[in-house]
Amino acid sequence: MGLQGFGNNNSGSFTPGDAIYAKQLNRLADYADRAAVGVSDGVIYQSHAGGLALSSPPPDYTRIILPFTVSVVSDGNQWKYSVWPGTVNNVVPKMGTPPVVLTNTPAPTAKFSKNLLVNEQEYIYISLKPESADPYRFPDPATCKIINESTPQFDDDNTSWVMIASVDRKTGVVNQMINSSLWGSRFKCGSAVANYWYSRV
Repeated sequence: MGLQGFGNNNSGSFTPGDAIYAKQLNRLADYADRAAVGVSDGVIYQSHAGGLALSSPPPDYTRIILPFTVSVVSDGNQWKYSVWPGTVNNVVPKMGTPPVVLTNTPAPTAKFSKNLLVNEQEYIYISLKPESADPYRFPDPATCKIINESTPQFDDDNTSWVMIASVDRKTGVVNQMINSSLWGSRFKCGSAVANYWYSRV
């Protein structure tokens, strides 16, 4: 089967002895250029005797980023991190300077210094406080935020610290502690230090 319009006979094909003209070759080259295959990410190219086969693997629907997942990238002499959105008692924590909720666009980020000499840890927390006035909801949406600290933090009457991850300040490797949204309660009785409970949701 020939290429219609390129040959010298009704079938469009060339036969031995046919004259070949530059106009025909130019048209053939022009159509070949239009049919050129461009490179694209995720497409597999396989060339064989019958032509070129293109295939693309199906989307990976199993890759799900879980709440409060910490991601770290190098930024000069610092590590810059971001936190995938999650909730505590349906409150989305804030982060960054100035603080904005984790669902903000662009997503908030924060930084801490590298230590290339030793494998020290930087701790990433959700800092949670009760409201200071009636109805004393917990956590207070105005003060619920993501904070990084160089030393471990401990609960007291005013603040609960939920560690979501630690980061190696030398390598940037993340040790993820929490991978879900949370539902929590605060219990304060008399002069005793307040207690806090959390469960995954």
